[in-house]
Amino acid sequence: MRYTFRVTAVVLSAALCLSSAHAMDLERQESCLALMKERVSAVGSREWGLLVDRARKYVMECESVETTKGIALALGDIALGLVRLERYADAIPVATRCIRYQPDNSLCLLNLGIALNRTKSHDKARISLQRVIDIGGYDTLTASLVDVAKQELGLVQVMSKVGASEQPEPLRAGDPESEQYVPVAIAYGVKIELPRNWMVVGPDQQQYILAKAKAALNLSGTSMKDSKRGVLLVARPVTQEKYASISITVQTTDLKYSDVAKMTTDDIQRWGEESRDALEKGLPASGSRLIQWIGHRRQEIAGKPTLIKQYKRSGDKGKNIFVAIVQFHDSPRLISVSTSAREGEESYWDPIAKHIVQSIQVN
Repeated sequence: MRYTFRVTAVVLSAALCLSSAHAMDLERQESCLALMKERVSAVGSREWGLLVDRARKYVMECESVETTKGIALALGDIALGLVRLERYADAIPVATRCIRYQPDNSLCLLNLGIALNRTKSHDKARISLQRVIDIGGYDTLTASLVDVAKQELGLVQVMSKVGASEQPEPLRAGDPESEQYVPVAIAYGVKIELPRNWMVVGPDQQQYILAKAKAALNLSGTSMKDSKRGVLLVARPVTQEKYASISITVQTTDLKYSDVAKMTTDDIQRWGEESRDALEKGLPASGSRLIQWIGHRRQEIAGKPTLIKQYKRSGDKGKNIFVAIVQFHDSPRLISVSTSAREGEESYWDPIAKHIVQSIQVN
C-alpha cells in the first residue's frame, strides 16, 4: 500500500511537471507567433529597425521551439533590416550565420552579397550573388531575388572600378555644372539633377548608375504599386567614403499650395512642432533618434511655396546625420524631397545638396 502511494505520488508529480512544461511551451509558442507577426508587419511598413529588433528577440527566445529553417528565416530578417539601414558591416556575420543554418537561403545570400559589395569585398560579393542566380527563381520571391542579384552584380563591376577620386568634387566657381550632374525625370512631373557616379533606385527597385556617358535618366513612366504613397527615387554615391543620400516620396495631403502660402507665423510654428513630435516618436522604430531639431520654415522653391524642416538624427556607429526635407503640398499629393549627409562632411556636400534642391521642378 505504501509502495502504491509512493508510485502514485511520483506519477502525479511527473504529470504536474509535464503539465507545467506544456503550459510553458504553449506560452512560448504564442509569444513566438506574436513576434513572427510583428516581423511580417515591420517588413510591410518598411520599419527596418523594428524588424531587426523583433527578429533578434525571436532568435533569442524561440530557438528552442523553432526549426533550423525558422531560425534561418529570422536571421534573414535581421540581415535584411541591417542592409536596409545601411549597416553593412553588421549584416555580414548575421547573413553568414543564416547560410550556415540554410546554405540555399537566397535572401541571406543576396544580403550577404550586397553587404560585401558595399564594404568593398567585391570578389566575395560576386560569389554570394552568383550563388543566388545559380539557385534560381523557383517561385515569385526567389525570382525577384535573382533579378536583384543580377542588378547587384552589375553594380559590383562598377563599384570595383570606380574610385573615390571619381566622385563629384565640391562645386567651385567656373566649374561646368552641366558635366557634373545628370537630369532625372520621375513620376508626377518631378525633375531633378543628380551628381554623376551616383546610384539611383527607382520605384520598381531597378538600379541605375549615372555614368559619364549618360546624358539623362527618364523614370517618369515607371509605375508604383500604390499610386498615392511610396518612394519615387532614392539616390546615393556609388562609393562609400562619404555618406550622402536623397530620397523623393509621394504621400497624401489636405493642403494646397494656396493654403501653404496663406499660413501665418503661428501656423508654421505649429506645423514645425507637430513635425518634431512625430520624429521623436517615429525615428526609434527605424533604429534612430532625434538629436537636434534645427528648424522649420516656409520657402519658395521652383516657384512653389514649400515647407522645410531640418534636424539632426543619430546614425550608424555613433555618426550623426543632418537631414533637410522640402515638402510640396498640392492636395491630394504631397511630394517630399529629403537630403541627408553625415555630420562633419557638410562642407563637402552642402554645395551638392544646394544644387540638387535648386534644380527641383514640380509640374
